[in-house]
Amino acid sequence: MKNVLKTAVLSLTLVGGASTAFAAGHADVTAMTCAEFSAMDLSAQDESLAALAATVEGVEREEFEAGDIEVLCNGRDDDTIAMIIEDDEE
Repeated sequence: MKNVLKTAVLSLTLVGGASTAFAAGHADVTAMTCAEFSAMDLSAQDESLAALAATVEGVEREEFEAGDIEVLCNGRDDDTIAMIIEDDEE
């Protein structure tokens, strides 16, 4: 039981740290590049897409999944996710 509790606490600590790192590393979510997005794990990608939907005018969160962004970013590592989404909306 003691090991289970230690594992649970460690997991929560890592998840909390990842969220904090995301927030600190991407204060301006509209400046995040495709390369940065690709380097994130899936939960951080979902979090960033939610933040982008709240920031980029006319973009709904339900329109994009992480896999969609990966396809749109193919070969455009230096472009920002916001630019990719806006280009796709046109």
